[in-house]
Amino acid sequence: VDPLPANAFHRLLIADQRFQLLLSSANAAPVEQRAALIANAYTAYTNLLNADIGGPRAAILGTLFARLVAVSADSAPAASLPPIAAIAQADRFSSQGKAEAVTILRELIDNGQLPEFEHALALFVLGKALYAANQPLDAAEQFIALADRHPADAQAGRAIDLRVAIAAEQRRLHPDDERARTALARGLDVALADFPNQPTIDQWRLIASQLALDENRFDDAERMLKQV
Repeated sequence: VDPLPANAFHRLLIADQRFQLLLSSANAAPVEQRAALIANAYTAYTNLLNADIGGPRAAILGTLFARLVAVSADSAPAASLPPIAAIAQADRFSSQGKAEAVTILRELIDNGQLPEFEHALALFVLGKALYAANQPLDAAEQFIALADRHPADAQAGRAIDLRVAIAAEQRRLHPDDERARTALARGLDVALADFPNQPTIDQWRLIASQLALDENRFDDAERMLKQV
């Protein structure tokens, strides 16, 4: 993880102290209140995800994920953890090559109760986990789901870029695979229609033109080339 600016590092230290105070209070509470209070302690970290604390978002997210994994190890059973902590744990499992990552993330997503931010993040991390598990087209499906359902999310542009890049690579490797062709066509449709300001837009127009040529859609191919 890249180093954090001084302000972000300072805010993270405050979050560490706040978490420990809330956790100590939760552990001293009556048993019937403990799980909810432990889950609330994690807001010390999760509130930083939507705050402007300075520094690259990827560095902040990576640092918070590391913190969440570290404090989750012995502070609470998994069932009482907030979704963001479970997502962080799954991301760590994925980096370690553990299949549990996909299971955790699918259960969180299929539950249907994730807030928008956590849902978008779970889709992105699931896409990464599936790609790492050598399931590229399944990974691409998660990235386009993120771009479709959460177009304003900070990761949406990156997600649609990954969708098109993965699908284009699979189409190149497996030109007769209908699923790869469909994945590429769908990704290009979303990228060109909904993300016209992406820095990669001309690259996607060139790929769309080539796909149109492959399918004998000559007018579409010419139209795409004229926009480059």
